[in-house]
Amino acid sequence: MFSYNTIYHKCNSKKRMKFLKARLKRAKKRFVILQNEIDQGHRWQEEAHNGELLQSNLYRIKKGMQEIEVEDWEQDGNKKLLKLDPLKEPADQLKRQWRLSQKLRNKLKYSTQFAETTAKEIEELEALIAHETAQALINPDAQVPQKKQEKIPAPPKPKPKSHPFREFKSEKGVSIFIGKGAANNEQLTFSFANGLDLWLHVASHSGCHVVLKAGKDVDEESLLDALQLTLFFSKVQEDEITVAECKNLKKVSGAKKGLVQVGKHRTVFARQDAGRLERIFARSHKDPLYR
Repeated sequence: MFSYNTIYHKCNSKKRMKFLKARLKRAKKRFVILQNEIDQGHRWQEEAHNGELLQSNLYRIKKGMQEIEVEDWEQDGNKKLLKLDPLKEPADQLKRQWRLSQKLRNKLKYSTQFAETTAKEIEELEALIAHETAQALINPDAQVPQKKQEKIPAPPKPKPKSHPFREFKSEKGVSIFIGKGAANNEQLTFSFANGLDLWLHVASHSGCHVVLKAGKDVDEESLLDALQLTLFFSKVQEDEITVAECKNLKKVSGAKKGLVQVGKHRTVFARQDAGRLERIFARSHKDPLYR
């Protein structure tokens, strides 16, 4: 199924073994992920049944409801609580449920096929590793001669891609990005930022989106710098500031660009600190009037 002829011809036994073990490790990791997706896919029938329950109670559903209690005829009429999206119309709630069921069904189908292919790859890799181990025991000094190759100079490192956001550095060297307008805010939050990055926004009114590229562990000084930039570019002297991981944000369906629905978050009160702002602008080689 998989061909390793090139590796066998050009590498000695030690390098072949290293290559095969690395491939085996990746294949086993992929197999575990596929098994989890298969387990999720098995829920498609349950979600399809939930769709039938929603359809039979569609007349009771109103926009703005977050859940509805229905009688489950497959469970002797026992009550069942179904989650709803308060932003969707009743008909859209039903379409959403059918799409979820179909998505899980497709995931089950394709993940099962891919898992079978991955299982065969694992089996073949384990056989090749066993063969290499046996050959090393029989003839430990055997080496495949290698042709000397001219040293090829490494290509120059590509320049980092530019981006359309304001960028500053915290005292600890952490990047802080600030959006420029509604469309740019949305691009920063939902396309550029990673799930564990921190998102900041003044709580009381509209303002810029700020993303602190700190990952899971953020230092206090970098957060304080991000808070100051949030106030400055939102043209606010002091305010409560919402702080959330980007993975806890989602777009509001049908709303204007830049509008965000915030899940798990915390709120921090901050007041503009002229000294800290001056240090931030000086460190980033930007004028304080920079817009």
